[in-house]
Amino acid sequence: MAQLIRSAKSGNDWTDNELFAFNISIQDVDIATFFGVPQLPPTTVSPVILNNVHRSPPPAVISKEESRTASSSSHILRMLDFDDNDRSIVTKRELSFTMCGSRVWTKADIAVLDDAEYPLMVREDKRTTVTDEPKAQLIASAIAAFVENNQLRVPPLAQRTLPAMTMVGSCPAFYKIPVTQSLVDALVTAQYPAESTVVQRLVPLVPNLNQYRRHGMNPLGNSRIVFQCLEALFGFNDLNHGPTPPTCWRFFGLRIYAPGVAAAQAASWVKLQFQLPPDNQVDTECREEEHACNGKCDKMEARARKDEGLKMDESTLSG
Repeated sequence: MAQLIRSAKSGNDWTDNELFAFNISIQDVDIATFFGVPQLPPTTVSPVILNNVHRSPPPAVISKEESRTASSSSHILRMLDFDDNDRSIVTKRELSFTMCGSRVWTKADIAVLDDAEYPLMVREDKRTTVTDEPKAQLIASAIAAFVENNQLRVPPLAQRTLPAMTMVGSCPAFYKIPVTQSLVDALVTAQYPAESTVVQRLVPLVPNLNQYRRHGMNPLGNSRIVFQCLEALFGFNDLNHGPTPPTCWRFFGLRIYAPGVAAAQAASWVKLQFQLPPDNQVDTECREEEHACNGKCDKMEARARKDEGLKMDESTLSG
């Protein structure tokens, strides 16, 4: 695959070429493989909605035609409580990652935001006549979400599987996108990854699959199965969990966002980073900040300052 062209490109412009160039493939799977259950659970959606062949209108009047699909998609996610607890649903979110040595940007049409992280991405195509879904752009968005999530994690994750979905007209498809640090490194250096990244895709098994692209959720049988898939998606561990309080340490006016990291570990890293003498001053400041924050911090400020913040790597913390 060395002959494939690899160049920095916005995630919004990704095509199958980028998937081939970075050893990413898509595998269609069944319900049992995708959700880990033999059959979908019964839906809890009201029969009034399930028995209505026409889609319900969005909650607000949208003047631009292009915004209506996004509004309907986010409305469905809210109806299924994807925005409960500390989660929120955001639209048109710009994310970035490094590709071939340059910083590039991509857009999530809809994303679930949970404790300053992105556990679910949605990519849309508002054309009702399109024959293919924006899968390459969706994968780029998931990679960017992994990178941005890791910038706020201490230690960063080596890999994570992100649930995602495309919505073409009223026709959703579901994805499980595994993103590893090795893949991110390959993107940075424009190298062909030795390990293949296999993305799982589930197209809902509606009664008339050949007509699914055309009719989407409109037939009653289709909408019921799609809602079942969405509720099963909500059951994934990354989405269905109680809020985990982050920990925020403050050193010399800097906030370090480090969920789950003990005071002694954070202090050891700070001493090493700033070449401080091995005394207890930093440890005391850590403990005081832990009490002051009470497990909470200004998450939005932490995200806004991620580019100038400090990273605590796993090897340092384990030492």
